[in-house]
Amino acid sequence: KFMLVPTGMRNFLEPVLLFIRDEMVYPNMGAKDGRTYLPYFWSIFFFILACNLIGLLPQPFGITATGNFNVTGALAVLTLMVGIVGGTVKKGAAGYWLGLIPPGIPGGPMGYVLKPFIFVLEVIGLFARHVALMIRLFANMTAGHAILAVLAMWLTLTPAMLPIRLFQAMGSVAMISFEIFIALVQAYIFTILSAIYIGLSLAEEH
Repeated sequence: KFMLVPTGMRNFLEPVLLFIRDEMVYPNMGAKDGRTYLPYFWSIFFFILACNLIGLLPQPFGITATGNFNVTGALAVLTLMVGIVGGTVKKGAAGYWLGLIPPGIPGGPMGYVLKPFIFVLEVIGLFARHVALMIRLFANMTAGHAILAVLAMWLTLTPAMLPIRLFQAMGSVAMISFEIFIALVQAYIFTILSAIYIGLSLAEEH
């Protein structure tokens, strides 16, 4: 039976899905394009979040996939390809690639010189943005887990004095809580930047 009021897991997921749609995707892509690509953004958000949270589990389960360049690189390439293919389908190959050149460049001989130069810069910028997307996620997740590893080592090497142990335990709990927050933030940042980049590829002026 269809329930109008969400319950159970749906009660948790629905606000998150609506937040991604209304606060991240639609403002950067518009409702029409955003609705088409919404499943992609839902998928990468929960995939990244799951990978980040799994990395907080004790070994041997706590392997952070997003702390690997291969994974973050694949996600960045996927976002890049979605933008290029989506822009090409919407505007045609010539329309998409020539649309990278911003308007307002003067005509005449100066324009013939500037346009190829600016086109090359825009293509480099297109790829550079996605390289930064890859590095940002990798670096943040790697750094957070490195700090947790240092805290764990400190816990095992320091004397077993009760005040020190209590302080260490409080610090570990605070750090793990912070890592959970970082896991959410990094999933949010990657998703919203992907929405911005894909939205730029689909926009008529680009």
